[in-house]
Amino acid sequence: MLKIYVCEDNLPERQRIIEIIKKIICIEEYDMELTFASDDPRKLLEFLRQAPAAAIYFLDIMFHSDMDVVELSSEIRKLDPRGFIIFITNHANAWKLTFQYKLEVMDYIMKNDVQKLTESIASCLKKANELYTAQTNTAHKLFRFKVGSQLVTLPMDTVLYFETSSSSHRIIAHTMTEATEFYSSIKSLAKQADCHFLQSHRRCLVNTQYITSVDFARLEIHMKNGDTCPVSSRHLKSFRQ
Repeated sequence: MLKIYVCEDNLPERQRIIEIIKKIICIEEYDMELTFASDDPRKLLEFLRQAPAAAIYFLDIMFHSDMDVVELSSEIRKLDPRGFIIFITNHANAWKLTFQYKLEVMDYIMKNDVQKLTESIASCLKKANELYTAQTNTAHKLFRFKVGSQLVTLPMDTVLYFETSSSSHRIIAHTMTEATEFYSSIKSLAKQADCHFLQSHRRCLVNTQYITSVDFARLEIHMKNGDTCPVSSRHLKSFRQ
């Protein structure tokens, strides 16, 4: 999930930016969340230091603080080298900061026009989502599915196995730490999965990297987290191989 931070010391403008971001995430079903918003750049950094991760930063360029946006951006870069920084400003010449201080900024958004503000934020979120997804896909192949209204992604190498739920047309994804239920089918997931996944049963798709043993007499597969999955006689040959 891509996190979003906002630093704007004008309360009405900060609330407007927050509302726009939340609305766009909801409409586009991005795997993002508005994690933290503040009028104080030091509070933002303090929060970010607790759990640094790739994120999007919407930053006003003028703060009532002893820390300016140049220092804030530089500190963010130390914690999040791949983050997406966007300046929100009323100053048309803000782009000059990029050349003067060698800042890596995705965009500059003028906040005095609400319609353009909305369009620009939407454009930045779309671009950040595309870039982040491309970066993530390079490192991990992903499963994508909807949980309620949210689009969720799971790296394939974190999934131990999928099994059908007792609820019709629903699947449960099991990782080492959690189980997530969503609408799909074993057949559909098998088409997405890489070569490490094998169907063991009409209701199970197993990541062979997490198998500890197979009991061919009991037709059971024992997984690394202690769970047991069934294996049918028709799929037994694949697991013997």
